Amino acid sequence: MRFDRLKQGAVMGARGHGAPPVDHTGDRARARGSRRRSLGRFSNMLSILAAVLGCVCFLALTDGGRQTRKAKPLVVQLDRLAERLGLGLNQAWVSGHRKTSDRDVLAALDLVHARSLFGFEKARARERIEALPWIAAVRILTVWPNRVEVSIREREPFAVWRQADQDVLIDRSGRQLARIGIGRRPDLPVVAGAGAADVAARLTDLLEAHADLKPRILVSEWVGGRRWTLHLTEGGRVHLPEKGVSAALDRLMHGASGRRLIDVGFQVLDFRDPAHVRIRRAMRSGRRRPS
Repeated sequence: MRFDRLKQGAVMGARGHGAPPVDHTGDRARARGSRRRSLGRFSNMLSILAAVLGCVCFLALTDGGRQTRKAKPLVVQLDRLAERLGLGLNQAWVSGHRKTSDRDVLAALDLVHARSLFGFEKARARERIEALPWIAAVRILTVWPNRVEVSIREREPFAVWRQADQDVLIDRSGRQLARIGIGRRPDLPVVAGAGAADVAARLTDLLEAHADLKPRILVSEWVGGRRWTLHLTEGGRVHLPEKGVSAALDRLMHGASGRRLIDVGFQVLDFRDPAHVRIRRAMRSGRRRPS
């Protein structure tokens, strides 16, 4: 810029003394072209020099290429550098958990392989913690320079899924939470049968309209992946249909207490055919039970 301003001043001074105007446009264009060519040649020379120096360094550091190794990612290098500078990840605070052990949460955080917050993979740690049985939601906060804070919300037991030799606590979605001894949670409804955990919430919602029926159900069995059979505490069984379960329950509990179908002494009450309700009455005492 300074060179251009001085040149323009010289031209204006020549015109002020009455000299005929001189056109320097062609000279300036040739000068710019010459400078561009010079810069281009200089840039090419730098590129060639950098390539030569790179080859020399590679050969010197690897003994002619015989001792090469894979370069570590930048994140790994920053992780180790931060640890050397005293910024190592050495604190983890966990809150909100009762059923999940500290050891399981810390193992899911995988702090062994993260030396600092540079190497800590928050998203993957969250996925591993959420995969633990009791975990409903988790929030992870990184606090510089060396701390991770984990807030946990756990799932609530909704029912018991009875299997051959044990009970399994499940939540409303059917997720298995923990294995327990048979009968250890009498406060929760019990379901049985393959796939029962996945559909237990639907039946429980329908039973909410019949509060006096719920305590009379010993086990709700999911049969053939299609329908429910209610096993009652007094020994009878109620076969519910595949469709129209709500209507069948209404019919079962309709009327005044003592005069409802549920109050009739029966072995089996079959609603599988909505047009015909079949009743097999309970055997009276003293009569021989058929084989």
